[in-house]
Amino acid sequence: MGGQADLILEWCSLKGEGTLRSFDDVCRVAFGDSIKSSRLLQELELSGHVEVDWVRTGRWSVNPPVLSLIEGAGGNAALIGARSRSAVSKLAQLVESDVIVALNVVEQGPASPTAVFVAAPSYKALDHAAHAIGAMAKTAVRLEYMNALVQLEDALAAATSEFTASGIQAKRFNVSALRFEPCEIRFSVWRPGCYEQMSYGLHRYLFVDGEGKLHNVDRWLAIHAEINRVRSEGEATVVPLSWSSETESLFCDARAQLPIMWARAAVFCSGLLPIRHKDGRDGHFVDEYRGVLGATYNRIRDSLGYTAQEVDHKEVVTDAYT
Repeated sequence: MGGQADLILEWCSLKGEGTLRSFDDVCRVAFGDSIKSSRLLQELELSGHVEVDWVRTGRWSVNPPVLSLIEGAGGNAALIGARSRSAVSKLAQLVESDVIVALNVVEQGPASPTAVFVAAPSYKALDHAAHAIGAMAKTAVRLEYMNALVQLEDALAAATSEFTASGIQAKRFNVSALRFEPCEIRFSVWRPGCYEQMSYGLHRYLFVDGEGKLHNVDRWLAIHAEINRVRSEGEATVVPLSWSSETESLFCDARAQLPIMWARAAVFCSGLLPIRHKDGRDGHFVDEYRGVLGATYNRIRDSLGYTAQEVDHKEVVTDAYT
């Protein structure tokens, strides 16, 4: 382990919190212009290492370290949150002393953080390993995220606001094309829809519901809300989510990505970041989340306002140590 993305994660762990500008500066030193810093920060967020306030402050903060069992990873536990090379070295020493069975590091791309998995023979051993690196041991972080998912309308209600940015140089989301297009906002009159605008150097997103209420939310919540609004008016729209029973993979159109809580529920089915593919028909990108059980997929789909999809089997949660 030792790629540039891991060094940036270690920098985040040491610093604790910071601005998007500071993160962008560090990424520019590490990668130059070869990757977008926002993409790496999003991957760190998806992996549970950091939290990012994209909507209000534009700041990030690192999460406390956690060793959590991943049901779809053969009884391995993923190291989530703050991470350092010394912590990984201590885990390697525990393998040599037979406290834990194995330490597995999975590369996820030249500009992505590695996934670190710990194989422990018992929960007591896992707890010992967590204590050795100042972390907390958990049994199933995926279930915590899945059970915490709220219905889309409840997420929107929590972000209802009387005010928003001015609307200067705003763009409106076109559901048919799944992209933002320039629009004109006069006298701060916002028609129902999903909008993108710049405010204090940040891209901010607004969803206006059918009653004219304003909801200042993140990009992906706003987009899924708009798709549902247009569908409720009887217009044909593309559902951006699908699932394969053969591979247990959740597929999501990258132009309408999963919001962070929903994405983490999918990521922690395997502990791995989604793989991005290019669709052969029109060239747009699709994110593939691996190892997502049917019940988890339908919980994600239903809570985002889409009709449940028939799946071939029920989800069974097992204890790795029984």
